[in-house]
Amino acid sequence: MGVGDADPAARLERLGRRLRAARSSLTNAARAASRDVEGADGTGAVRVRLDADGMPVAIRVRPRWSEKLAADRFAGAVTDAADAALERRLAGWGDSLAGGDRDPGDEDSPGARAESGPVTQPRDLDVLIEHMLVSLDESRRRRAVARGIGTVAGGKLALTVLATGRLSCVTDPEWVGGLGGARLTHALSDALIRARANLESALAARSRDFRTWGSALDEVFSIMRDPGEHRLR
Repeated sequence: MGVGDADPAARLERLGRRLRAARSSLTNAARAASRDVEGADGTGAVRVRLDADGMPVAIRVRPRWSEKLAADRFAGAVTDAADAALERRLAGWGDSLAGGDRDPGDEDSPGARAESGPVTQPRDLDVLIEHMLVSLDESRRRRAVARGIGTVAGGKLALTVLATGRLSCVTDPEWVGGLGGARLTHALSDALIRARANLESALAARSRDFRTWGSALDEVFSIMRDPGEHRLR
């Protein structure tokens, strides 16, 4: 009988190679995610940088931005640049996961296909990765309500940062049109610092709410475990 997937030792060896490849892919993805990433709007006038956690940390505006971008489209350009940075970060994750080292011996060989009976194969690595990313996306979506807003110049420029890392911008086009790249970069930096601080406050408040809810739930379970100790008087 030929040695193939029907041989338990061969199946364990193939599984070991798959696990090593998965570990390598996840390690590469973690390294990719630990680096900052930048994105730009379609004109290149605005750039947004994300940190290793995927949160916006810097916004830069080209000195002569108005030659490429109308003032009434500036706010949209900031949002587009932030979205582009997020897309690059997610693409980096995907490339790292898909580019894991593969052992040439892991490829199917004629002997491996010559099975003596039906063999249940481990789930494909791509399927496992897809399930992991879906779970991560659902987890991030549950946090999406938390947000922080930062404003400057009496509300003429406002940034909103979500807990997911998504950033949006609203501006007064007339006010924006009178500023150069350096002053706009400074104003955006101030607004971003305030938005991030307010987001942290919102997340801290939510954490306190969860602790309060958890304490109440513990009390309910305590009553259920020993009703005699908690009789209503």
